[in-house]
Amino acid sequence: LAVAGSRPSPAHGDWVIAYSLANDLPARLEIFDVRGRKLLDMPIANPQRGNGVMTPGDAHRLESGVYLARITQDGRHASAKLAVIR
Repeated sequence: LAVAGSRPSPAHGDWVIAYSLANDLPARLEIFDVRGRKLLDMPIANPQRGNGVMTPGDAHRLESGVYLARITQDGRHASAKLAVIR
């Protein structure tokens, strides 16, 4: 289970979050600001073991700054810093 971060990095324009899942169980992507507030919480559609990418949807509205992207699956989580430039 891992989060590789955004592509491109720093995130701007059209971007995706790259990740790797441990199995086919349900998984979620969450994005937090530096104060720990959850700004985005969405399921990963059709989770499959291995590498994948997803478009964060509402995350396109994030202001410039540093965020934490976290993938949660089967009681485990992985996170990575995410930089956004507008």
